[in-house]
Amino acid sequence: MSRTLYALICATVMLAAAPNAAHAQNGLELMGYGFRAGASLDDELTQFLVGGHLDLGRPYDNLRVQSVITAGFGDDAFSFLLGGEAHYLFPVSSTSSVEPYAGGGIGLHHISRDHDRNRDDDRGRDDDTTEAALLLTVGFDVPASRWWGYFAEARFLVADESVFRLEGGVTWLY
Repeated sequence: MSRTLYALICATVMLAAAPNAAHAQNGLELMGYGFRAGASLDDELTQFLVGGHLDLGRPYDNLRVQSVITAGFGDDAFSFLLGGEAHYLFPVSSTSSVEPYAGGGIGLHHISRDHDRNRDDDRGRDDDTTEAALLLTVGFDVPASRWWGYFAEARFLVADESVFRLEGGVTWLY
């Protein structure tokens, strides 16, 4: 991806997250936090993921801003993702027990691979890569009470080393 595309993505996310004066009741503030776990499912990198997230508020109706941090273990590698996303919350009836969403954002994805020092093609060296990634996410929230709920989501990291992930967890709300 080019630097121009990254700059365009950054500008789009910042504009989407900027509070609107017409929606004074909405804004960016800490509304919840949570724990997440899942799996990175890729031919090159299959890992167990653990991490957390912060619900940073609703600058507009049906738009949530969220930060995400995960660490991945397995497949002779360690990975780390730090990202920010905006999710569009699809309107559903008040009796629905599922709240779907879709969104995206940007993140920094680091992969540190441990190579087998006995293999000729690895030459006994470690391989680290860090790159910006476009994050595409779809999922759903299941409110369990006023104070907490579950979620499940699928995330695709688009970069030189693209990765598909399935994650789920719990969010505690203020």
